[in-house]
Amino acid sequence: MPLYRCELVDAEGRIVEVTREAASEEEAAALFSRGDRYLVSIESSAGGASRSRLGYKPEEVREFTIMLSALLESGLELKEGLAVASEIAGKGSGMRRLVDALLESVEKGDSLSKAIAARGEGFSEFYRGMVRIGERVGSVERVLPRLASYLTDRKKLREKISGALIYPAIVCAFAALGAVGILVFLVPRMLEIFSELGGAAAAQARRSAVAMARASYCSGAVCLVLLACAFAIARLRRRDEELAARIDALALRLPFAGRFFTALETLNFAYAMDILTGGGISVEAGLGEAAEVVGNRAFRGALARCREAALKGEPLSRAAGKCRELPPRVAQWLAIGERSGQVERVFEQLRRYYQGEVERMSSRFMELTEPVLILLVGCLVLILVLVFLVPLFSMYGAML
Repeated sequence: MPLYRCELVDAEGRIVEVTREAASEEEAAALFSRGDRYLVSIESSAGGASRSRLGYKPEEVREFTIMLSALLESGLELKEGLAVASEIAGKGSGMRRLVDALLESVEKGDSLSKAIAARGEGFSEFYRGMVRIGERVGSVERVLPRLASYLTDRKKLREKISGALIYPAIVCAFAALGAVGILVFLVPRMLEIFSELGGAAAAQARRSAVAMARASYCSGAVCLVLLACAFAIARLRRRDEELAARIDALALRLPFAGRFFTALETLNFAYAMDILTGGGISVEAGLGEAAEVVGNRAFRGALARCREAALKGEPLSRAAGKCRELPPRVAQWLAIGERSGQVERVFEQLRRYYQGEVERMSSRFMELTEPVLILLVGCLVLILVLVFLVPLFSMYGAML
């Protein structure tokens, strides 16, 4: 899907640049028809659209971030750092192509955030937002080490999840292949045998075969319907901002996963606010910038409401307490900051707390993942026994 680069004006008159995917320019403009930001200009990002389909591997982005972070911390300017990174990266590697593309954009006068936004899906919305925030406070070299740490933590989490899923995935794959083999090869052969015998055995065999076939077709149909629904919802979520906000709000209210999603979005928000307020940006102005790094639209809407209330003179802690999307701890810590006159330091405390919460929840999730998946695999095996083996024994009993 093509990428469009849009310039918006917010309530304070600041121009904000964002990049969005859309089927057409009209659809991209419609994404900003609601809210307190107004579209000023829109243009197609041809390079970004092409690269969006190819993307960059997470490992390439992570290595690039670590390398550029080290180079900028050593005192090099951005162009010099990218040039050195291009020399260090292996010739023909994905990271070399990434660095060269960014260097070309920066040499043309683009900012690093603008160059990254044109690269497509390889960089997450959080990544692009954090780089933009770093440029806003004049300290990209301060943001990149945190991004490198963030990406490293995500890499460890992905490896843990993939490691926990390997065994159940193999069992499920063999179970599915076994079910297909029984239905396609074994059942027709046994029907031939029982048909030659005739009588009650043949009738029972046909009934059992029909039952197995129906159960298999129904299971396959249910899986296909679920996949089609998931695909349709994902497409609609991209096209309809209102529907996306409702889905995101529902995700935050899920029994167990909702707490993790809320903690993760709060961590992203606290990351951004810690850097913004540390760079001298006011809390009210920082809320508008920090909302851009939050992926959940419902959480983002809550931050927008808090910002509007703060601009009207309402205490930020009270506004945050009214938003059920935000954890109660955020309002409590903001109240402490308001009473002590150091609201800016609250975000550092929130970042540290929710970083620990995300790590704790991730570890707990991994501890529960394997036994839950083993239980699910056991249920699958039980279903296979009831659907295939029991009818086969019934056919055998009819033959006797």
